[in-house]
This record gives sequence, structure tokens and C-alpha cells, in this order.
Amino acid sequence: GIDKADSILLACPPSAHDQLLEDLSPRINGQFVITVAAGVDPTFLEARLPNKTPVAWVMPNTAASVGKSMSIYTYGQHVKEAHKEQLRIILNSIGASEQLTEDQFHNLTAVTGSAPAFLYYFTEALQVAAAEYGLSQNQAEKLVQEMVIGSAEMLKTYKDPALLREQVTSPGGATDAG
Repeated sequence: GIDKADSILLACPPSAHDQLLEDLSPRINGQFVITVAAGVDPTFLEARLPNKTPVAWVMPNTAASVGKSMSIYTYGQHVKEAHKEQLRIILNSIGASEQLTEDQFHNLTAVTGSAPAFLYYFTEALQVAAAEYGLSQNQAEKLVQEMVIGSAEMLKTYKDPALLREQVTSPGGATDAG
């Protein structure tokens, strides 16, 4: 049970945390408490858990399901090196990760957590457009998915999106015309 656990992962909606933490608090005795809920930061956790409880806030994204999440995380004040190592092992198993300050985390959750939805929306629109030009659904999916994967690899290799965009955009060409 919780009393014997080293760590506790809270994976429930933000609105459920107040009651959950109130219920858990009497059973917390040094366990490392990790949440993946948006807006539930270490300050929030520490205010509702026993003094000196080690806490972390993590935001993975759906790419964790294929080992490619770009997760962000931050710690509370009472986390020890062993907790950090434990979290590193967990996060490495689902992709890449970056430690941020609590303020940075609040400001950047959308970049790693929500932005994939915008990329999927863009991809969906391109697939629809390709199908409207006579491609089968499979052809449209392949065309767009491979373009996105190739572009992602270019970003990983060459880093500078502005330079990559400029290399594709010939003056007066189709890309330049929009």
C-alpha cells in the first residue's frame, strides 16, 4: 500500500488534487510525491502535504507512448539526489526531459504538452488537402507523415528552424507565395 511505497504518482485531473491530497496527507511519511497534473506545482503540493515531503511536478506528452515524450519537470524544496535519480530513470524511459524552474514550467507547459495537438491539427489539414487533390487516404497519410518525420529529423540535425525555412523558401517560388 501507500504506507510502504517509496513514491506516489498522482495522475488525476487537477480538480481532484485538493481532495486527494487531503486524503493522502495523513498517510504520507517521506514518500516522493509526483504529479502529472497541469497547474499542480510543487508549491501547491507542499502546502497540502506534511512538512518536508519531497515532491515533483512532471508534464510528459502523448509521445511517451512511443518513447519520444519531451517531458518537463521541476522539484519542490525537499527533494534529495536519490529522488532526482529515480525521476531521471522514469523520464528517460519515456523520452527526453528538461528540468525547469516552477515559473518556467507554468509558462512553457503549452510548448511541450499542448503543442503536439497543434502539430496534429496541421498534419490533419495537410492530409485532407492532399486527399482533395486525388490521393488515397493512405497516400495522403504517408506523404504528410513522412514530411513531418523528415522535417523533425532536419530540426534535430541542423537546429535552426529559421535557416531551414529559408532553405526551403526560394524567392518568388511556391513556398514564398504561401
